[in-house]
Amino acid sequence: MTAPVPTLVVGGSGYVAGELLRLVAGHPGLALKGVSSASQAGGRVAESFPHLAPALGDRVFIDQAALA
Repeated sequence: MTAPVPTLVVGGSGYVAGELLRLVAGHPGLALKGVSSASQAGGRVAESFPHLAPALGDRVFIDQAALA
């Protein structure tokens, strides 16, 4: 078995990002490494997506500048 692919979700506070996070969290071949959001940077991702709180833990949104 190969190692999971590190995955970033950019623009992570909207509806589509919530669906991507749900899919990444449930995919054995992907490992969520970060979620960026210009408007929510520093806030807990689980506050925007409470239904994913068990999978997201204490992960926080990072600013898109931090991706560079």
